[in-house]
Amino acid sequence: MSGIFIVAVLYRPKTRLYGTIGWVSLSLLLVYLLRAYAAYETGRSE
Repeated sequence: MSGIFIVAVLYRPKTRLYGTIGWVSLSLLLVYLLRAYAAYETGRSE
């Protein structure tokens, strides 16, 4: 997640998905959801 954030800060993407959400926000949300699902499936919460 930190890597995605650093790339976003350095390159400041101008394009947006459907004019509302950037690809960086979508990537961070996807990583968060995948990590939450993995934690749920393994019974761990960090």
